[in-house]
Amino acid sequence: MVFLHRIAPAFCVVLLTVQLRGEDIKPDFNKLAPVALYPSLMETARTNNIPIEGMDTPDNTDNLNPGDSLTALITLFEKGGHKTQMLLYVEVAAPTAEEQARKPGPPTVCYVGAGDKMEFTNGLTPVNLRLLGPFAETTGRSKPPKFQDKKAHITLNKGFLALGLDQAGTATCRIKENHVHGNFLMSGRPFTEAQVAEGKKAMTALQLSLPEQRAIAGADFALMSYVQLVQATPGLDTLFEKVVKLPSIWSIASHLGVDVNLKIESQYVTTMDASKWNLTPQTPCYAYPLALQLNDQPALITTLVVAPPRPPLLGCAGIVGLLAEKSGDKETYLTLRIISAHKKLSPIR
Repeated sequence: MVFLHRIAPAFCVVLLTVQLRGEDIKPDFNKLAPVALYPSLMETARTNNIPIEGMDTPDNTDNLNPGDSLTALITLFEKGGHKTQMLLYVEVAAPTAEEQARKPGPPTVCYVGAGDKMEFTNGLTPVNLRLLGPFAETTGRSKPPKFQDKKAHITLNKGFLALGLDQAGTATCRIKENHVHGNFLMSGRPFTEAQVAEGKKAMTALQLSLPEQRAIAGADFALMSYVQLVQATPGLDTLFEKVVKLPSIWSIASHLGVDVNLKIESQYVTTMDASKWNLTPQTPCYAYPLALQLNDQPALITTLVVAPPRPPLLGCAGIVGLLAEKSGDKETYLTLRIISAHKKLSPIR
């Protein structure tokens, strides 16, 4: 993904500090409403044996098996009410001989809170990505957009995806409800004495248990793996670039490049109605807003809808929805919604 590749190095660094204070950037949750699929998209899905409905009941494992699949509907909204849709199909693949021989790396280590050491297991899983579209409403006078069918084969970190973001959502909601404040520190290196002292004060204020600290730290790694999936999907770059407000030439010159900052807007983390996302009503489900700034200017407001990352939702880290809003432009935004999720998908008849 062209744009995300440009910011990826800074993005990973920024994620090492989670700010538990939000800015005055409020997501428009109404934009997360379901969107009807275009007939041409449904026909393309049918002829390509891509499921567009049904959600298998999640299990309590962390397994990703060949044939497990996810289907996502991506809709780009532009000025004048114009909409285009894309169909993203993700299927777990059987590993090649080379992939079978590849050993996962050692656990990822980080230090959090008051300097406690955390380890996160790595696990490699090959998946096939397929992006079809765009699909749009057509009239007798309009020319349909050029159809594309793009594919990619990548390896995802199953260990990171299994961490999910739902437990971090639970902890953040509790912090918000208790009206407490503080910074949650996270680093790839052991804390200094000063950082340990600062961290102890923050953990006392935030009242975060070690499991909650692990959940917040793990959410960063789950998000990194999800971004990897988005980055690797060919063709998504042109869609995302339409909703990102890029800095001016003067801003780039004055900053000697592009400074990237990504922060959790914790004041807007909230529970969601799981049933509206094809989940059972008792499923924990949260809106998880993130604000992207480029050169200290709002560029993109992204709201993730997160659920437990259990199969069949493990492949997307439990992220069942996404809203990307262009800063300063209420009419231009992009949504992604998981419309089908299956374990070991059987052939469609």
